[in-house]
Parts: sequence; structure tokens; C-alpha cells
Amino acid sequence: MPTYQLLSINTINQHEQIDLAHLDFIRDKIVKKNAFTEPVIVDQKTKVLLDGHHRLNSLIELGYSKVPVLLVDYLDNSQVHLASRRKQIKITKEKVIASALAHQLFPAKTTKHSIRGRLKGMNIPLKKLI
Repeated sequence: MPTYQLLSINTINQHEQIDLAHLDFIRDKIVKKNAFTEPVIVDQKTKVLLDGHHRLNSLIELGYSKVPVLLVDYLDNSQVHLASRRKQIKITKEKVIASALAHQLFPAKTTKHSIRGRLKGMNIPLKKLI
């Protein structure tokens, strides 16, 4: 069964911009629960964030230094599926990695990652993320 670990926020490379209205919604949800309930998904080799940009940026805005992550082997894992939410943008796993490492972010909500076995329903108190 997959488990999460805590990573320093500043080690993670994002590949998408964020939607400010959605960021406000997610941040308020996290604050209301005073807990983090779903880890972000990160490539173990490159530390590229695959899923959870708004959750990660909520923690950044709130001043936290750690985030719960589920590490995956993105390029060698057939359990991580990628789709583009924008017909005009052709996307591959390699483009996601290259974009993040070059700090050339895709527009918000460009990619959709489906990960089998992802963790949900966690309850990590925010005080553990300081």
C-alpha cells in the first residue's frame, strides 16, 4: 500500500500555473479542516509536481515548509496516466518534466494525471508541516 512522506516545499518543481480563484477555495478548505487530507504526487527522480499544484501553493501561501507527498516513478510507471485538458496543447510525460525543470509553466489545469493507488482521506495536522 502506498504511503506518503514529508518533503520540503522548496525541493518541488511545479509544471503548471495556478488559478487564483481555485487557490483561494483550496486554501480555505485546508484552513477550515486544519489538516492536509490528500498528498501531492511528485516524481521521485526529478521532484516534479504532477498533481496538487493548488494544494502545494496553499501551503506556501500559509507559510508552511513541508508537504505530504506520494513519490512515483513517473516515466517508468504505467500506473501514472497523463492526458491533456486542452485540445490545443499536445502533452507527454517528457514535456511535463522538461517544462518544470526549465521553469516554463503550462497554463493552469493543462494536465490531468490519473494515478492508481493514490492516497485519499488522510488527516495530517497542519502543525506537522511547519
